[in-house]
Amino acid sequence: RSKQDQQSTVSSGDRRRPLQGMIFCVSTLKGDNEGDDNNGDSNKKTGSSSASSYTTVCQSVRELGGAVMEMVCKRVQLVICTHKAAQQATQRVRKAVKQNKPLVSVEWIQACRDQDERVDLEPYRLDRRPMVQEALQKYQRHRNEAKNKSDNRIKTDVDTETKTQDDVKDLAGWTEPVALGCCCVCHENGTTKDCEWCTDCTA
Repeated sequence: RSKQDQQSTVSSGDRRRPLQGMIFCVSTLKGDNEGDDNNGDSNKKTGSSSASSYTTVCQSVRELGGAVMEMVCKRVQLVICTHKAAQQATQRVRKAVKQNKPLVSVEWIQACRDQDERVDLEPYRLDRRPMVQEALQKYQRHRNEAKNKSDNRIKTDVDTETKTQDDVKDLAGWTEPVALGCCCVCHENGTTKDCEWCTDCTA
């Protein structure tokens, strides 16, 4: 092979790997025209057909030179997700937004493949679309509602326990006084009328 042919081959290989050196995370859900499973986790074990979609996305990333990590961490440069995953605010989507990492639709990968280069992210950014912010707000509302229900349940349990303890305290120690009548000796002596202590006694 000539040196020119070798350079041509290397150059062609570089074009087929436009994502070389980049690290990604993938989040998918079963959605419209996207047979993806939940973050690539839920259906892997069952071997269902939906798992192939997640696998396909990861495979496409690797074929283009990128690497895929399971978790959204500092090393991850951007998160690729389906529209359904973005609308449902999956865990990886939430972490991507929290860590200010670009959230890109799976169409971006296809565009990179079709154009044989790393295309501009902006047209494919999902984290800047209203649907993602709405999904995050909805998730937060549901989380707050669940927390309030849990707090109310705990408060009810505590109030019930406190009431029970108060009831026990009320029964402890002295009991309610019972009228036993006058115990003055004058009643035995028959001198009640003359007793200065029992002038108002009716016993």
